[in-house]
Amino acid sequence: GLSSTTRCPTNPASSRALRHILFAGGDGSSCQKAVVIRKAANQAEGVAAEKAWIAWKYPNAKIKGQAVSGAKNKTFDVLDIETTTGNSITVCFDITDFFGQW
Repeated sequence: GLSSTTRCPTNPASSRALRHILFAGGDGSSCQKAVVIRKAANQAEGVAAEKAWIAWKYPNAKIKGQAVSGAKNKTFDVLDIETTTGNSITVCFDITDFFGQW
């Protein structure tokens, strides 16, 4: 079997519940380069996918704040996180695909 410490870098969603979710787009450093979340069944799953992506990219980071914004028929979820080194980073997700689906 595969060791649980092995993480496939192409799929941040390591939990079985999120395995179908696709992460597209950019690195989330701005909303022009937003991480696009696709195939989330609903908003709860989409938010879980965001947290999985952050945990994968920035292990043990704390989520400090969150704001939803819209532009050009797209909906963005902007998360303020603090990394373990104390850096504040903003990550932008494109949540158009699942926003408002419950």
